[in-house]
Amino acid sequence: MHLPKLRTAIVAALLVLVMGGVAATQVFAHSRPLRFEPSPGAILQAAPATVTGYFGSDIRRDPNWSFIHVEDAQGQRVDTGDSALSTDRLQMTATLKPGLAPGAYLVTWRTWDDADAEIFGDCYVFYVGQAAADAGISGKTRLDGGSKCARLEVAAKNGTPTPAQLSKALTPVAEDSHAEGDAHSDSGSSKLIIGLVIGVIGGTALGVLGGRALGRRA
Repeated sequence: MHLPKLRTAIVAALLVLVMGGVAATQVFAHSRPLRFEPSPGAILQAAPATVTGYFGSDIRRDPNWSFIHVEDAQGQRVDTGDSALSTDRLQMTATLKPGLAPGAYLVTWRTWDDADAEIFGDCYVFYVGQAAADAGISGKTRLDGGSKCARLEVAAKNGTPTPAQLSKALTPVAEDSHAEGDAHSDSGSSKLIIGLVIGVIGGTALGVLGGRALGRRA
């Protein structure tokens, strides 16, 4: 392969990778969780002092719409009621009450995305004590909270949802239904594919143009 053509190929390949990554990142520029501590399904020997979520986009400071709540198996709140945001607004932490007993705990989180003004909400379960985890397995407890979780995804560009909009958006999932999770997974996969396709097309075009420019200089 001649040197100009080799340069063209290298530039094109690099730009495809860069553009694909940028496009995919833009597609997922929402305050979706990257990870939680404790993690979903975690089995802890002792109750944690806090629950922390790490998110992919800036969270708006609003305690009514950006929070982490934690409940015990009886539905009683066991967090202290204040969810603290980090300085960069990518991390949110809820402090738990001391002396929590072994059992299953439901974490409910919501974020008001500062970039696209969408409010998201979901849940997960973690366990304190192996016995609680064993009971959850035998009882087929869903790690996403099942019907106990009020999931939420609603646009809030024009302000927070009205009671009617909120009631419609809060749709608990039936215990034996996995359709919603599958739908969210399919939607996420589709967005990723779209982002990568856009990146590949854009990167290829820029790579060819850049490579030709290098070839002329050579």
